[in-house]
Amino acid sequence: FTTMRSEMREVLLMKNRVHYSKRKFQVLEEPCVTRGRCWLKNMYFRGDDSFYAELGERLEEVRAQEIRLFGDATQRHRAITLFVQSRPPLKKTWDWLRESSRPLRVFVKKRLGLDLTDAA
Repeated sequence: FTTMRSEMREVLLMKNRVHYSKRKFQVLEEPCVTRGRCWLKNMYFRGDDSFYAELGERLEEVRAQEIRLFGDATQRHRAITLFVQSRPPLKKTWDWLRESSRPLRVFVKKRLGLDLTDAA
């Protein structure tokens, strides 16, 4: 449950704009990372407007602290990812670059031991 909570926290912080990979998520499945498909977020609290209002306010406070361009590596990564994922043309280019560079990243990981991303 601790792992699930940590993974769901990251998804909520990132406004459901997280790229799903089995390597990144140990507990959550793709529907809970994809916007509008998670039963955890759609079923139980669906009609509870006050819950979502409180959650939204709290998330904005936490996002201000934990998603910053001028912060630690995790905060910067979140800020850049959210910026890219929130802009469809940029996201499309980013996804293309990520997929087309995968063989190079795999090679670098195997030969040099540098784990640049989630390349298998």
